[in-house]
Amino acid sequence: MGHKELGKNIATLRRVAGLNQSVLGAAARCTQVRISAIERGKSAPSERELRGIERVLGVDLRALSE
Repeated sequence: MGHKELGKNIATLRRVAGLNQSVLGAAARCTQVRISAIERGKSAPSERELRGIERVLGVDLRALSE
């Protein structure tokens, strides 16, 4: 899965969870600006960021790409 598709999946899962970008960012230990860039496909999340996002959303995003 490319980082643009990954970003779209993160945005969808975040909305389903009822979270805004600020809340997800704080819980995943990154900023709202960083979450926005990831969701828009402007940059790929680091491994640390990806693990934090997965933890907060309760999903394994790497498994979704297979």
